[in-house]
Amino acid sequence: MRWSVSADRTITIAACAADWNADGVVTPVDILDFLSQWFDGLPAGSPNPAGGGTISDIFNFLNAWFAGC
Repeated sequence: MRWSVSADRTITIAACAADWNADGVVTPVDILDFLSQWFDGLPAGSPNPAGGGTISDIFNFLNAWFAGC
Protein backbone atom coordinates (compact mmCIF):
# COMPACT_ATOMS: atom_id res chain seq x y z
CA MET A 1 0.00 0.00 0.00
CA ARG A 2 1.29 3.43 -0.91
CA TRP A 3 0.45 6.62 0.89
CA SER A 4 1.29 10.29 0.56
CA VAL A 5 0.48 13.50 2.39
CA SER A 6 -0.30 16.62 0.36
CA ALA A 7 0.54 20.20 1.33
CA ASP A 8 -2.92 20.65 2.84
CA ARG A 9 -2.27 17.55 5.00
CA THR A 10 -4.71 15.33 3.12
CA ILE A 11 -3.59 11.72 3.29
CA THR A 12 -4.06 9.68 0.14
CA ILE A 13 -3.89 5.89 0.37
CA ALA A 14 -3.66 3.91 -2.83
CA ALA A 15 -5.54 0.62 -2.61
CA CYS A 16 -3.17 -1.00 -5.09
CA ALA A 17 0.61 -0.75 -4.84
CA ALA A 18 0.88 -1.04 -8.64
CA ASP A 19 -1.32 2.04 -9.14
CA TRP A 20 1.52 4.39 -8.17
CA ASN A 21 -0.19 7.58 -9.29
CA ALA A 22 -3.48 6.51 -7.66
CA ASP A 23 -5.59 7.26 -10.74
CA GLY A 24 -7.59 4.05 -10.43
CA VAL A 25 -5.91 2.11 -13.26
CA VAL A 26 -2.59 0.29 -13.62
CA THR A 27 -0.77 1.50 -16.74
CA PRO A 28 2.83 1.96 -17.89
CA VAL A 29 2.51 5.56 -16.65
CA ASP A 30 2.65 4.15 -13.10
CA ILE A 31 6.08 2.70 -13.85
CA LEU A 32 7.30 6.03 -15.24
CA ASP A 33 5.91 7.92 -12.24
CA PHE A 34 7.54 5.49 -9.81
CA LEU A 35 10.91 5.72 -11.56
CA SER A 36 10.70 9.50 -11.70
CA GLN A 37 10.22 9.66 -7.94
CA TRP A 38 12.86 6.97 -7.38
CA PHE A 39 15.46 8.92 -9.38
CA ASP A 40 14.56 12.03 -7.39
CA GLY A 41 15.84 10.06 -4.41
CA LEU A 42 12.80 9.43 -2.25
CA PRO A 43 9.85 7.38 -3.49
CA ALA A 44 6.78 8.27 -1.46
CA GLY A 45 5.92 4.62 -0.94
CA SER A 46 9.43 3.43 -0.27
CA PRO A 47 9.75 1.05 2.68
CA ASN A 48 12.94 2.87 3.63
CA PRO A 49 12.27 6.59 3.04
CA ALA A 50 15.01 7.72 5.44
CA GLY A 51 17.60 6.00 3.27
CA GLY A 52 16.09 6.95 -0.07
CA GLY A 53 15.29 4.47 -2.79
CA THR A 54 17.13 1.21 -3.35
CA ILE A 55 17.26 -1.16 -6.29
CA SER A 56 15.04 -3.50 -4.26
CA ASP A 57 12.33 -0.82 -4.33
CA ILE A 58 12.33 -0.95 -8.13
CA PHE A 59 12.05 -4.74 -8.25
CA ASN A 60 9.37 -4.78 -5.55
CA PHE A 61 7.34 -2.21 -7.44
CA LEU A 62 7.70 -4.05 -10.76
CA ASN A 63 6.62 -7.30 -9.10
CA ALA A 64 3.50 -5.54 -7.81
CA TRP A 65 2.89 -3.91 -11.19
CA PHE A 66 3.07 -7.20 -13.10
CA ALA A 67 0.84 -8.88 -10.51
CA GLY A 68 -1.77 -6.16 -11.01
CA CYS A 69 -4.62 -5.41 -8.62
